[in-house]
Amino acid sequence: MARKTKVLILTILMLLFFTTITNAISTTGNSKVDWLIEHGYVTGDSRGYRLNDSITRAETTKMIVEAGGLGEYVDSFKYLASKFNDVSLDHWANGYINTAFINQLINGYTDNTFRPSKDITYAEVIKLLVLVNGDIPSNLEFYTGPSWAIPYILKAGEVGILEGVEISNYYVPATREKVFEMVFNTMFEEEPLALEEYHGIIMENYRVSRLDDDEVSFIVFEDLNRSSDVKPRYKKNDKVKLTLPKDIEDVEYLMGKVVDITVDNNNVITDVEVDDSYSYMEGPILAYEDEVYVGMNGEYYSVDEELQVYHNDASYKYSRYVDRLGAYDEDENLAFLAEFANVTIKNGRVYFIDSFTFSDIAPVEDVVTKYDEVVIYDDSSDAGLRTLYISNVLSYNYEWGFETLKHRSIRDGDVIHIYDKDKAIVRKDSKNKGYFADLFEYEREYYFAEIGRDTYQVRTTEDKRPVYSIDGENFKTLYAEDPDRDLLDLIGSEVTYLLDINGHIQAIIGK
Repeated sequence: MARKTKVLILTILMLLFFTTITNAISTTGNSKVDWLIEHGYVTGDSRGYRLNDSITRAETTKMIVEAGGLGEYVDSFKYLASKFNDVSLDHWANGYINTAFINQLINGYTDNTFRPSKDITYAEVIKLLVLVNGDIPSNLEFYTGPSWAIPYILKAGEVGILEGVEISNYYVPATREKVFEMVFNTMFEEEPLALEEYHGIIMENYRVSRLDDDEVSFIVFEDLNRSSDVKPRYKKNDKVKLTLPKDIEDVEYLMGKVVDITVDNNNVITDVEVDDSYSYMEGPILAYEDEVYVGMNGEYYSVDEELQVYHNDASYKYSRYVDRLGAYDEDENLAFLAEFANVTIKNGRVYFIDSFTFSDIAPVEDVVTKYDEVVIYDDSSDAGLRTLYISNVLSYNYEWGFETLKHRSIRDGDVIHIYDKDKAIVRKDSKNKGYFADLFEYEREYYFAEIGRDTYQVRTTEDKRPVYSIDGENFKTLYAEDPDRDLLDLIGSEVTYLLDINGHIQAIIGK
């Protein structure tokens, strides 16, 4: 039988209760149990959390079967007569007990009983957690009879399962609270971890700072620790380097997000929740000396000149961002226009800017993953094919925002945005379908395509013009100022169209 993994431990706590209530007490005074409750791994029943109550052998067997990934076999075995003469065919746990026995997790008693309603002891729980943890003691043959549990207890102490758990007698019924503590310790591998909670903003990742690809920098806004047994290491305005496991969240998605995090004493994030009281806006911006105009909603927001911001992955203080990249407009105001930006805002104030200016925008035709190259339809050569080397790439999705991306995940039909010579953002949800209705001019300066009931701008900037195809094979550059007659022949027909990161047309493709 394959040994259980620690990840599967996370599923077991919900199995300890059969009736969930929404108004159970939310704080127990035990930081480990409180963490499990807060993150949904422990729920209460009509009597609360019953931390001082015991757990039966049948309940624990179900817990271990599910934790071991064996739950899929339960239905197959629940109508199989049990080996144990005190487990009937219609017993609620018959399938679990049969599954555990077949997989050599339980043995029962010498009188051929299992005693499913009997309370389980600390020693028995420890044995099961050691097995789930994959740490089978090597000297079991030397301990039999009353001393059978000694090697399991020693192993549990060695790997941290018993850290902070006070047990005076291992052979009495286990309480739920101490079982939760031991499960918490098992979840966090060999070294039980002290967990702290903070409110703040993710400001940097590997793309804009010298961090590993699983690291972020976090600026503390507030210490959220309320338990007396937690000694916070960080205070307001501290900048902390943290490790962000890939199964928790993506480092690009969290850039600029204000979050509540749980972090262990190794500075590894174990849980993160985005604060939705902040607005996370994406689109073009116009940055002035002390305010930012956000094109997404057409409003101005104040900004501190000392705010750390980024453009094309380079870091600037806001005042130098405008001064070095901007120019004076017709009203003699110094301003900088960024084609696209990720901006964090609350109460009229900007907290974060990550902006980009693109040297080229084009539909992807193919990807050469061996050499980190992307083949595009090049509008400057009348939609001829051109190959680009890309050193770093991230994805953009209208619904989810930014995420990290591997070259091999780029696909034909994505739209690529080149910045800083060899870096790129790839829009992954660029492809749409609809009926092409019209191509029209507005105020002799702007051009739009009407597809279905929506209207999209058609860019006329060199290296950012769209392309089109009547048959899906032969492509041409779309000059909206003087559209080719072939394009007009598509009017009234269904087309595939590709959008760039700002929702502008990058390709119109007929059948």
